[in-house]
Amino acid sequence: MRDAAHRVLETLRMSNGLYLASTSDAYRYVWIRDVCYISLAFLQSHPLSLTPQLQVAPERTPSTELQTSPRHPQSTHPQPDDRYEQTYHSMLDIFHQYRWKLDYHAEHRPREAFEYMHPRYHADTLRELEEPWGNAQNDAIGAFLYGIAIGLRHGKRMIRHEADCDLINQFIRYLTTLAFWEDADNGMWEENREIHASSIGACTAGLLALQPWFTVDWDVIRRGMTALYALLPRESASKDCDLAQLSLIYPYQLVPPDVARSIVARVESELLRDRGVIRYKGDQYYRRAEGEADHAQAHTGHPGAPGDPTGHAPTDHTEAEWCLGLPWLGLCWFTLGDHARALSYLSRTEQVMTRPGVLPELYYGGTDRPNPQTPLAWAVSMYIQLFDALAGLRGSTL
Repeated sequence: MRDAAHRVLETLRMSNGLYLASTSDAYRYVWIRDVCYISLAFLQSHPLSLTPQLQVAPERTPSTELQTSPRHPQSTHPQPDDRYEQTYHSMLDIFHQYRWKLDYHAEHRPREAFEYMHPRYHADTLRELEEPWGNAQNDAIGAFLYGIAIGLRHGKRMIRHEADCDLINQFIRYLTTLAFWEDADNGMWEENREIHASSIGACTAGLLALQPWFTVDWDVIRRGMTALYALLPRESASKDCDLAQLSLIYPYQLVPPDVARSIVARVESELLRDRGVIRYKGDQYYRRAEGEADHAQAHTGHPGAPGDPTGHAPTDHTEAEWCLGLPWLGLCWFTLGDHARALSYLSRTEQVMTRPGVLPELYYGGTDRPNPQTPLAWAVSMYIQLFDALAGLRGSTL
């Protein structure tokens, strides 16, 4: 099944190493966040083999190792497969096109969504899309910086030249000027703007991971951790529990085990369904119409349409069930050392494939009908990551 999933993922890989989110017209774009999560499948050694980033309370001071590590981003141990590097080099090239924008907002805090560094690009031109969208997505920038850092920690040649190094430094300034720890962004799901725990966590994890190679003010990281702990266990003012919170455990490993188990337990008890995990209670995106069993009806908006900032409709199990939530829960349990539960989620993921290796974005709630975004590259990659984590544990194929 792993080989089949890999072949499916290859159909979504572009010649420059970037990935289409899906083959549907609505998703034929390059999302920075999606690409960052997808690329974790190609680290060669699994990201969970790294020492966890931070599993302590926010008042902890940086370790001596972090303070004294050399701040030179060039890897000295190139890997034989440069797939991971190629993907990030192409994302760096995208951002180099908008260096003028990054330079300006590294000094002047963005306010309107279009002023933020965009998370989504045209697949053919790799240019920003001009249509109105929830472009204030701080978690995508945090994921990108984390991916750069984790590549360096795996000995990969992430930085090609001084211009790349300067760009990363400007992103550090950008997040600092943005005051990400108190910035209301559109979040992982590109909806209404509010302060999101998952966005704060992604930015904090990215900056923390960069510290051995780049200068990052520890006070900025402290502010991020303090804001994160002040918001938890909530995801935001309008969302008590959210699938996006799993990112604090995998890949970021940012919270201590007791907090991580609490997050997983709440997601399982409140959001887990038969064919996936709903993003949050009352989610309207691709929600099945009430009382409609056989003919699901899509949400009339688009993936970036604002949600209801005043609250969400009561859950009635008609919310869309996101398939990527199953391997994501498995990866969280693997991170926490419960390999039996991780294996059970691997099996559940395989059961919701429409054919070998193919995972939809979601199923309409309470049905066996997938939406048109099939396959979803992010979901397929998460399955591969869970498979490889468990196979590595056993030292053989599953």
